[in-house]
Amino acid sequence: MPVVTQRIVRTRGKPKPKNRRCSYTALRETAGFDPVVEAKIPNGANVFLRRTIPGLGDFTQLIGAAQALKTQRPDIRRVTLVGPPKIWEIGKGAPGINVGPLRNPLSNEFPLQPGPGCPAGATETDLGPVPACNRLEIFSRFLGVKPQIPELTITPGERDRAQRWCKRMTGVADPVVLVYRTSEKWKDFHNPRELFTLLSANYPTVLLEHERLANLPKPNTVGKGIRDIAAIVNQSRLVVTPDTGWLHIAGSLRKPIFGLFGSQEPRFRQALYNVPGAWHQGACPHGKQPCWYKICCDRGEVPPCLRTSPVTVAHLISDTLNTIHG
Repeated sequence: MPVVTQRIVRTRGKPKPKNRRCSYTALRETAGFDPVVEAKIPNGANVFLRRTIPGLGDFTQLIGAAQALKTQRPDIRRVTLVGPPKIWEIGKGAPGINVGPLRNPLSNEFPLQPGPGCPAGATETDLGPVPACNRLEIFSRFLGVKPQIPELTITPGERDRAQRWCKRMTGVADPVVLVYRTSEKWKDFHNPRELFTLLSANYPTVLLEHERLANLPKPNTVGKGIRDIAAIVNQSRLVVTPDTGWLHIAGSLRKPIFGLFGSQEPRFRQALYNVPGAWHQGACPHGKQPCWYKICCDRGEVPPCLRTSPVTVAHLISDTLNTIHG
């Protein structure tokens, strides 16, 4: 069965080269210095990682770095990762580490805070227009380990509930999942409702959204918790998503992805996971892509590069589904 991996689909202009391997050598060459100070973790420590900044994608990538620490440092006795309400739940049962809600470290724990001392977002965007690394690499560098793709756990009970829900709502156990929006307007596809309608005409499709918005198409995941939504993502034949946390969860679950990108660089987002699928990056009217929202958008609106016709995008998604699944 043919599989498309890291394929770039653009509306006009030449495709960018396929993903090159990110490295901290490249990061240092680009920045002129190493912007991440490596934490000095003593042998035999009980490591306590505290992430207070909300962000599902960042927290998911930090899970991978924490797992790498436990795997690559056999002297480390235990790795505990705590995070913001609800967000931390995505890491329940993650192999090798303990994940829980925010708390203060115990007296026998070595505390680290990947936040102000590990400026993932600032480091990444300041290295624009094309960053030399991604946030998983930044977190891993902070912990002094090599990057490792996060490994998430879906329990048998969660899998069974998701399968039964998908069958009841769509008639199949493996629908297409369309992520409705991100937490930041400048990363949203401009017309997800029309795209959902077009996809639903040909494929069983679920809309991923957690808030009760007016006239939201059905079936959708409104009212479900983060664990149940992740289990539905785990059932999907393809996750269609803008640059948001659910992209990282889909990648960690090794699900096929069709990414919707605008002013960000897909090679440092979706290509990180090396899963089947493709991405579409809309054309930049200024020829400055990727600009990382700095050219024509104030983060309060959808930029021109995310305004491709839903009809065009639906055709590209259909092509990707046919290539992956035949």
